[in-house]
Amino acid sequence: DRSFDLVTMLDVVEHLSPGELADALDEAQRVLVPGGEIFVHTAPTSVLYEVTYRLQRLGVPTRWRTWPKDPRKALERRMHVNEQRLGTLRRALRRAGFERVRVGLGDWVYTDFVPQPRAKRLYWRLSRVPWLRRFGVADLYARAARPGGT
Repeated sequence: DRSFDLVTMLDVVEHLSPGELADALDEAQRVLVPGGEIFVHTAPTSVLYEVTYRLQRLGVPTRWRTWPKDPRKALERRMHVNEQRLGTLRRALRRAGFERVRVGLGDWVYTDFVPQPRAKRLYWRLSRVPWLRRFGVADLYARAARPGGT
């Protein structure tokens, strides 16, 4: 209890169910000293598959559509059970009692699952426009603190 200044969760969150994530964040709270911080990195975001990819797929005429409905492989679907968005990660940290929660986009532009080179370039373009970055960038970072610090 209250032994560590920092807890890191690097590429873990997306593999935990919502309940497991809540338990892990509770455990992080338990082991952090007051004011201690948690640092989280998670990838990919759910926005890539649920928004950007789906909209691109809809833009392909049905008679030419070779894009799969879900581009993830079976292993990815089994392993990535809790892909995050900016708001969902922020809410999970706040629900766990963290304060000074900051969640932001990383820099990784992941396009391996996109079937056409032209469509892949769209992710890169989106990632360069500040108000559209969330639709092209694949990773999130978060930093928060256990209450009680100065």
